[in-house]
Amino acid sequence: MEVYPIKAEQARTLRSAVLRPGLPMERSVYPQDDDPSTFHAGVYDGDTLIGVASVFNEAPSGEWPTTEWRLRGVAVLEAYRNRGIGEKMLGVCLAYVSEADGTKIWCNARERARPFYERLGFTVEGDLFEDPVSGPHFRMCKQLGKAPVGGWNPSAGSVGALLFPQSKEVMCATL
Repeated sequence: MEVYPIKAEQARTLRSAVLRPGLPMERSVYPQDDDPSTFHAGVYDGDTLIGVASVFNEAPSGEWPTTEWRLRGVAVLEAYRNRGIGEKMLGVCLAYVSEADGTKIWCNARERARPFYERLGFTVEGDLFEDPVSGPHFRMCKQLGKAPVGGWNPSAGSVGALLFPQSKEVMCATL
């Protein structure tokens, strides 16, 4: 299974089903979803979208401009979990942020997801806090170096050209 760029609308549908079940779709819309710098990653099994993750150019403090990026809306259908899909999506997101000269990526991780993020090199910043919609979370972050991450081969060119085969990119654009 490969990671492809997807549209915000596609990410919202899976976010809603996995992260906000029973809530209105509007609860799965993020303020920067349609910003030109935002990247939405998706993984398909055939024509079925099974995983999504998004990255936004946003500092935890809200300061602007920033070289910090926020990871948000990481969701994988339950039947596909523990197969490396989340790790693969995050690798592509990290490569995207690195290519955009990002220096740090952060997220508000659900308490049960902490070990997943720690395996990928994220560290906890601060104490456990309660999100009123989705429960206990930790702020987690990862410093990024100048070198591309996530398995990207710099000799192959840009992350977009390397990681996104033309066939699925065209399919994503028509959905």
